[in-house]
Amino acid sequence: MAFVLRQLHLDQPLIDVTLFRRRTFSTGILANGVTQFALMGMTLLAAQYLQDVLGLSAMTAALWMVPSVAGVFAGLALAGKLAARVRSGTVVGLGLTTSAAGCVVMGAVGNGTAFLVTGVTVTAAGVGTVALLATDIVLAAAPPERAGAASAVAETSTELGAALGIASLGTLSTVFLRTGLPSGTPAADTLGDALREARDHGTTAGSAVREAFAQSLQLTLLTAAAVLVATAAASFLALRNIRIGEEHNTEADRLT
Repeated sequence: MAFVLRQLHLDQPLIDVTLFRRRTFSTGILANGVTQFALMGMTLLAAQYLQDVLGLSAMTAALWMVPSVAGVFAGLALAGKLAARVRSGTVVGLGLTTSAAGCVVMGAVGNGTAFLVTGVTVTAAGVGTVALLATDIVLAAAPPERAGAASAVAETSTELGAALGIASLGTLSTVFLRTGLPSGTPAADTLGDALREARDHGTTAGSAVREAFAQSLQLTLLTAAAVLVATAAASFLALRNIRIGEEHNTEADRLT
């Protein structure tokens, strides 16, 4: 609160917080941050599964994640085609819902690596769809003389969302893992530590740790999916009357 008050009284604030009075602007920032939150959190959990559970090398694990890059480009291409035909709220809501579906698919990772790769790729496609329109929405919602400030806030939301995704979903997964370990399983702070401790207690302990991680992964991803769906609903309602290419500033002021 002190930071916000300070920024409001500066002639050249570090962050122009008055921009958040525009609902369209705030919604674009939120959608952009939440998609990065989900994608980066999923990437962390996927790397843990591929390397710690399956025992793959860092290079091999990275190669398994290559399809997610194609997913981002597919999302960008889809957003470009839909932007001229469909309201922005519909496209952004679709992108966020697609990312949520990817989280659910990845949650079935215990059924095979294909679910993990498919889930991350679908989520990445949703992220690409939102990222393209969110930037346009944010810039169009701000007055021309504050376009630079709006762009800076949009970039900050990307970095902040990614950091929060890694920290929050990583922590949540660890909590679920600890509570899901059966009694008698060696206690540990991380998945890697749990698996190393389990090696000294036979194959049964190792299997229990892997199963507990799969369950924690599913619960974490369902939580991320719920956040994405909630954001999709909010974005659709806030942006339902906006179409890229129309006069966004006038529309944003009306919605505000």
